[in-house]
Amino acid sequence: MLLIEDNNKDLLLFEHFVKEKRLPYDFVVARSVREAIQKIKTNDYFDFLVCKYELSDGTALNIIDYIKNKNYNIIIIGYGNEKVPVEKIERASAEFIVKDKKNKYLESLTFHIENSIRKKNEKKTFNNHRSEDKELEYIHNRQNYDEKYRLMIESNKDFIFLCSSDFRIRFMNSALIKKIGYYPIGEKCEIALSSLDEKCPLCCRENGSCEEPFEKEIKHPVGNSLFIVSGTHITQSDGSILKMVIYKDITNIKFLQNMTVRSEKLAATKKLAVSIAHEINSPLQAATIMIDSLKKKYFYDNALLNNINLLKNSFYSIRDTVKNLLDLNPYATDQKDMFDLNKIIEKTIELNLDLLNENNIKCIFEPSKNPLNILASSQQFQQVVMNLLKNSIESMENKNKKILSVKTNYEDDNIVLVVSDTGSGISEEDLESIFDPFYTQKKKMGLGVGLSVCHDIIENYKGSITAKNLPEGGAAFTINLPNKEDSKNEKKD
Repeated sequence: MLLIEDNNKDLLLFEHFVKEKRLPYDFVVARSVREAIQKIKTNDYFDFLVCKYELSDGTALNIIDYIKNKNYNIIIIGYGNEKVPVEKIERASAEFIVKDKKNKYLESLTFHIENSIRKKNEKKTFNNHRSEDKELEYIHNRQNYDEKYRLMIESNKDFIFLCSSDFRIRFMNSALIKKIGYYPIGEKCEIALSSLDEKCPLCCRENGSCEEPFEKEIKHPVGNSLFIVSGTHITQSDGSILKMVIYKDITNIKFLQNMTVRSEKLAATKKLAVSIAHEINSPLQAATIMIDSLKKKYFYDNALLNNINLLKNSFYSIRDTVKNLLDLNPYATDQKDMFDLNKIIEKTIELNLDLLNENNIKCIFEPSKNPLNILASSQQFQQVVMNLLKNSIESMENKNKKILSVKTNYEDDNIVLVVSDTGSGISEEDLESIFDPFYTQKKKMGLGVGLSVCHDIIENYKGSITAKNLPEGGAAFTINLPNKEDSKNEKKD
């Protein structure tokens, strides 16, 4: 073996590793590209080369260019932060191993050296049984075959990798290399893909020997991406088995599916709600007219008037419930006008001052420096802010620390509104369904349509509303609204 390395510490480590493991390697050392080429010229008997990627007078690519017409296997080692042209290394059938601080790469290096020796021996056996012409024809056909399927895998946007029977990465397509940021040949797959010291949830080891094809849906341990993972095994000519794993990112597909289901559910609910509301409204109006008539007739009887007022307030409560049902379609007839969102928020907070004081809640409003002008229905947006404020107020009912924070800002042509509180937060189960109609976990009487109405209004203006729990406790609702009108005005200015 020709070891091309200019770091004295790494040279000593390799020498110690070979002696400690009693590995049957004889190696000659070269400390530069020039010295390596000179040794290859004078001693053309090396079985394989191990070359550090960056050297004082060049890189491993210079060595690759020199030996491209020679029968050498080459293993390249580096620190992982180099700009390595992967395609050129693959064309040379070279392997790339990343050095790590704990020097575990030496174990990977041993694996690749053994693999290199095996390939060398296979070729010698091959030469003994085939003529030179047939050998060249076989190699040419095999190269064309390999290149065709390599291009198919490389052009695939799904993440694809091959690993050996001990779960070390043997191949990875460009999409996955770009995703993780480097080419982790020889590393354990769970370390390279998930930064874990144990098997990750997409591991096919749950399926025994991995020789049976499998497919399952998983959530990646790093981040919240969802994948369909499928795998199978590939038997090589020497009888060894490689595992091929393909995982397809379905995060956006799942999101769209959930949105479709939610829209269908909401559409059906709206029809039912509107039908019920109209059925209630007719007798309710008649009863209210009758109550007003009774008040005029018995205006002198205070005791009776008090009872009539109690009855009327009950009917008003029913009327408000009906209004909430009809509000499931809140933007059907509202007219649009230009208004400043900050002023709408100030007005809505003022309307809730008594409720805030009654519950000892400190409300902090941090408006944007400039007005946030929106062409929309001011009534709808007041309803959105009102629902979010009431939701936060109720969540802090049994809390000692009660702070309601409202912030607005203008970011990248988007209006951003954040309403946060120090309340009880939202359970993980509720986070997925909190914007569904009639979904509520409130202890007090509630229809569960408030947040659904907010979602519909914001979505109608091509915006988004999201909810999350805060690390310090409580929850935050964030609204993002595209503000094209304001962007146009800024460009004109």
